[in-house]
Amino acid sequence: MWTLLLQNGEGVLFDATLVRYFVDRFVADAIEQSRGDARPADRASLLARVANMTEARTGVASGTLLQVLDAEVDTGLFEVAAARSTKVENVVSRALFLVRIATLAQSATLTDGAGPDAKRWLAAWLSSAGLYDPQVHDGPSDIAVDYEDALEEFHAADWSRAPASLWGSSARNTALLSRPEGFMGWALPL
Repeated sequence: MWTLLLQNGEGVLFDATLVRYFVDRFVADAIEQSRGDARPADRASLLARVANMTEARTGVASGTLLQVLDAEVDTGLFEVAAARSTKVENVVSRALFLVRIATLAQSATLTDGAGPDAKRWLAAWLSSAGLYDPQVHDGPSDIAVDYEDALEEFHAADWSRAPASLWGSSARNTALLSRPEGFMGWALPL
């Protein structure tokens, strides 16, 4: 899950993966609905149609969009979130979706004129929460690197010694990954 929240260029990987999930669903549904037609729909033509429509709306070249839409992407988290189950993994996946939607709404508000006071307040809040240190970080968005490092260390942990391997020298990083509010540091235009 944390991998989806990390920075990806100017955005967050979650956003591109969610778009890809919706496009994959559209393509699968369109192919299924056209099975009895004389000329059933195929994946390539449907992706080209989506890319052309998106290019007309956004100005992004359809070739670039096709590369993104046709790349290998794991959208499994969204499948889990969409399932009707109330298992922990389903509920947590839905919560991640809501966290991102909330940050998008906050981002729009901060960009549309909530102004520097709100941005300073959020930066101070991240600092008081122990996630952002103005003495260490150039700006709140720099805490993304802390989360990336924590995630790398988490993946490299000696799982044969778990949970002890997560709490030795890794305690700070393990604890950091339990703090999703830090995501605001790089998800919002602070």
